[in-house]
Amino acid sequence: MAGEEAEEVLGSRGRIRLLKALLAAKKDGRAVTVSKLKATTHLKGGTWKGTLKSSVRRGWVEEVQMQSSVFLKVVARAP
Repeated sequence: MAGEEAEEVLGSRGRIRLLKALLAAKKDGRAVTVSKLKATTHLKGGTWKGTLKSSVRRGWVEEVQMQSSVFLKVVARAP
């Protein structure tokens, strides 16, 4: 079931680039803004918006509001 869920969310190269960018930011101990994520991955609006919404809904990514910016970070949890 978890494998099918992952395939649904990560069904394209662009979506994998998005997750890799989020994981790289997590490895550096930081969250990343949507603007930075778009610039890093070079993805179009529809791709990253849908993937982020799915990832947030599944609890994989967390949105953190700080001042006027929204930061995104990968949620660490045991399998």
